[in-house]
Amino acid sequence: MSAPDEKLLAELESDIRHLYHLLDTICDHAFGAVDRERCDALLWIARERADKVRKDAHAAIWPGDA
Repeated sequence: MSAPDEKLLAELESDIRHLYHLLDTICDHAFGAVDRERCDALLWIARERADKVRKDAHAAIWPGDA
């Protein structure tokens, strides 16, 4: 893997973390303690999707690495 690929993957992972925290903040503002179950469900979905994107990016950069 080249340095640009490593940098791209690191930036993607950083973006995923920022988006997750942004969603957490939005959920707290929109639903607060009133509907924490909804917030937790949305965050779980976001975490699952982010993990899939991260794995797909990893597979694209390192095709033979499982």
